[in-house]
Amino acid sequence: MIEIRNYRKLKQKKAVTVARVGDGYAINITKFDPVTGDRLPSETVAFDRRGIEQAKAELQSTIDDLDALIADMDATDKP
Repeated sequence: MIEIRNYRKLKQKKAVTVARVGDGYAINITKFDPVTGDRLPSETVAFDRRGIEQAKAELQSTIDDLDALIADMDATDKP
């Protein structure tokens, strides 16, 4: 399974590709043995766009809450 936080790094290394499959999407992840560097069988993971958008919205809500907390903390630092 891909850790989304690594997606951009893997994309830069051309280790992931996204393809449309019917109504959904698939990400193909190139794998390598960490000891030998040999290429391993790639992994393909199906993704639902709505699920990704929902996860993004949930994370954005958390970011908004953190921004509000930071703003309140900054406000208490001012005389």
